[in-house]
Amino acid sequence: MAEAATNLGWNRWVQPLPGGGFAEGRSWFDAGVEMRRRMALCGYLDDELWAVNELHSGVRRNNGNSRPNWLDFMRGLYWGRSARSLFAASCT
Repeated sequence: MAEAATNLGWNRWVQPLPGGGFAEGRSWFDAGVEMRRRMALCGYLDDELWAVNELHSGVRRNNGNSRPNWLDFMRGLYWGRSARSLFAASCT
């Protein structure tokens, strides 16, 4: 099972800019899509299990943008599937 830590790694990848927006157009949704791409590079299949575990307390308390950022990250994980898996899912 793949694991993504947002305490340092993905926070640095996204890097919010002062005053709003993201460096190089990188959003939390983009981070989730990138995580899914990296999972594929490591041999994970489109239908393999992934789970979210141990969100930091800011998400639970809804501090700042913590919760919306995580929701966007998870949406990116879901929608980051390959075209092959999306086609297969739409045919069932």
